Amino acid sequence: MHAISASLLVVSLTAAAPAQVRYTVTDLGTLGGFHAEATAISENGWVVGFANTPESGYDLAIVWRGPGINEPTAITGEGISGAFARAVNDDGLIVGISDSLSLHAFMFAGGVGGAAAAELAAIGGAVSDAYDVNGAGVVVGSAMESSGFNHAVKWLRNAGGTYTLVRLPELGGFGSAARAINSSGLIVGTVDLPNQLGVPCIWPETGGVQPLDQQVSSFGEALAVNDLGQVAGYAYTDTGTVAFVWSAATGAIDIGNLGNHHAIARGINNRGQVVGQAYIPGTSATQHGFVWQNGVLTDLHALIDPGSGWVIWDATAITDDGRIVGAGVKNGQPHAVMLVPIVCAADIGRVGGVAGNDGVLDNNDFVAFVDAFFAAAPVADRGSQGGVPGSDGAFDNNDF
Repeated sequence: MHAISASLLVVSLTAAAPAQVRYTVTDLGTLGGFHAEATAISENGWVVGFANTPESGYDLAIVWRGPGINEPTAITGEGISGAFARAVNDDGLIVGISDSLSLHAFMFAGGVGGAAAAELAAIGGAVSDAYDVNGAGVVVGSAMESSGFNHAVKWLRNAGGTYTLVRLPELGGFGSAARAINSSGLIVGTVDLPNQLGVPCIWPETGGVQPLDQQVSSFGEALAVNDLGQVAGYAYTDTGTVAFVWSAATGAIDIGNLGNHHAIARGINNRGQVVGQAYIPGTSATQHGFVWQNGVLTDLHALIDPGSGWVIWDATAITDDGRIVGAGVKNGQPHAVMLVPIVCAADIGRVGGVAGNDGVLDNNDFVAFVDAFFAAAPVADRGSQGGVPGSDGAFDNNDF
């Protein structure tokens, strides 16, 4: 049955209240050394990053295998320069750079126990670095020539599992670097112009290279891109370091900072949520991780339990369901962390009243609830007799 009162309907439509998503903090641990940091997370929960060891003090590339997070496992990297795992896709393909491979980019099939990291080809055997890999296994990064300048490249996966290196177009400057790639093959990064070093740019799927319209005084990079073509990055400007989001429809948008004119946007998901790092007010030495959602940039430290002891100092990536990875400090120890959103039970609608939580309690949630209520969908069976939370199989005022 669907018995609801008219007065309840009116009150519900006018009761819109914004709410900020809060998070629980999971310590991902270390390899027993002083620090660890998570750099990326796949949608199915694989986390990668780097950590040092007490034996040598150098960084190793590591993985926490999902969906159930366990202890970090070293991939590769013992040496004087260490190693870093920078990205992972849902098939467990992990990419990064390793000193054990003479500072070359690597590909590691994380789902294969004991498999060695495979070196990706470089230009003339010089240094190379892999920054991202998409679902099709296309890897992007940079490779250095003997001149000492980096050039944006991609490695295309062949049928036999080998990779072919392809150099990306440039615009007459000294070099370039590719930082991220989305599911359709749109690549983002930075490119030098003849009169300007380091301009944020995209390499469209159709070819060529396009500088973004973000103002740059000395250097800038596009660091992340989602499947909608929204790009996140940063640029050094005359007024500070600007964290920006760019799309073809909006151009570059300054998403703000934490009050100190310096912010870097590092990751963006398919809901347009952005994470990154910014200096906090009153200091040029202390940084906190942030999340930008619904047009508001918020210090992640304000969105976790104040009694937890954690300070989240960097946020590097965010999944479509809102999980964030990065680094935090507790008791003076910097560890890799994962932040998991605490979903409000009433947050069931997005823009347009479409089902799905978005971190805001407003009329979109009410519209989504009403649609589900009259469709007798289980998500709308929220209350039992007396309005007490709990499903009872009836669709009535108790659910409202």
